[in-house]
Amino acid sequence: LDQRKWFEKVTTRGSFKKEPLKQILKECFKDFREGFFLSHCQQDQSSHHIETLVNMLEESTRELVWLDSKNLSRATDLHKEMEVGMEGATCIIILLSRLYLSKQNCLKELRLVFQQYKSKGKNIVLIAVDGGATFEAMQAWERETKECVDDSEHGVIFVHQSTISFVKDHLLGFHIYDQWVREFDTDEERDKARWDVIEEIIDNVRDNAEEENPVVRYKVSLQVKHDIDGWFLQYEGEEELQCESRERMRDTKGKRSYSPEVPDDDLLRNMRTRGNDNSGAARGS
Repeated sequence: LDQRKWFEKVTTRGSFKKEPLKQILKECFKDFREGFFLSHCQQDQSSHHIETLVNMLEESTRELVWLDSKNLSRATDLHKEMEVGMEGATCIIILLSRLYLSKQNCLKELRLVFQQYKSKGKNIVLIAVDGGATFEAMQAWERETKECVDDSEHGVIFVHQSTISFVKDHLLGFHIYDQWVREFDTDEERDKARWDVIEEIIDNVRDNAEEENPVVRYKVSLQVKHDIDGWFLQYEGEEELQCESRERMRDTKGKRSYSPEVPDDDLLRNMRTRGNDNSGAARGS
């Protein structure tokens, strides 16, 4: 337990069968679940950040982190297991890259994440692990063109123009942390900046859990499709599920939350001007 070896197979008293520690804990505690869900692309540069990020989250919160390489290794229904992990998590963290936005399975995860956010108000955090997937880089993307990315396994592939439109319309309203791709003068400065991000994420998740104001919920129609240019997300609209009151954009103690309406380009520019580096929200538009 102290070393968090959740998938270590152990034998319990009265049983000769070895089972993963996590499975034994789940049977003992009905509400046992991972507090964080980590979505990433296994082929991009995020892989060397994952272990460090997981350790930082688990050490800071004593919560478990759902990770595909561990949780799906023994699963029979991968899609169902992933959906259960997302529903149980308090916060979903996406390690964002251009490669992530071009891969079929990653786009399916992103679809589930966005649906969880719109229908249930799930806390969402975006961390750029690719210099081409920061706020500034993606804001500069042109809607009618494809974004080129070099995939070491498949050569040059593209972020589809339909996915680009989805990103600009629905993801740029979130704060996108860039501390994992930004250059720092020293390792100490880099580590402090990343720990500050972890603390901010945790604070925002706690703040959102304490909010009592009802928000608007939506059922989203979002499809993962394929054509000659590759895999892409196609946004087909949404239907309002609940409308008790609408949260508007507000500033409180340096933290931001946004209404679920699509931000326009002027609003996006204003958000950056008002201090994107010093304030972030675990929930966005």
